[in-house]
Amino acid sequence: MTPLKGNAEKVSCRATYKTEGAAVTQNIRCAGVDHKFAASFNLTYKGGRVSGSWSEALYAASGAVSGTASGNSVRVRLSGDKFAGRMSISLSGSRHAITIVQLDKGSGAYRPVANLSLHR
Repeated sequence: MTPLKGNAEKVSCRATYKTEGAAVTQNIRCAGVDHKFAASFNLTYKGGRVSGSWSEALYAASGAVSGTASGNSVRVRLSGDKFAGRMSISLSGSRHAITIVQLDKGSGAYRPVANLSLHR
């Protein structure tokens, strides 16, 4: 995890998924020595498009999700009042990787926030 201020930190994470038809709920909780987050995503898939909402409990942030899903990957934009960025999920067998980048509104550039490697 790479915070806006400070150094990158290794964190331990737990992710859960619940699927119901075309709807997916994803909950991710991560904690390290100095940083932690608890994010939830409520997504709907239709015709290659993903839409829904996200929230982060510890920082009281929330917003909308929109993007695409194809094969073993999901790529979405995250927008909200306190955070804007992108998230990608790549699946491979019992492993998947989640990458989250944050938009710097001043420069328009994206910077890495979290690279998570998860397995069951």
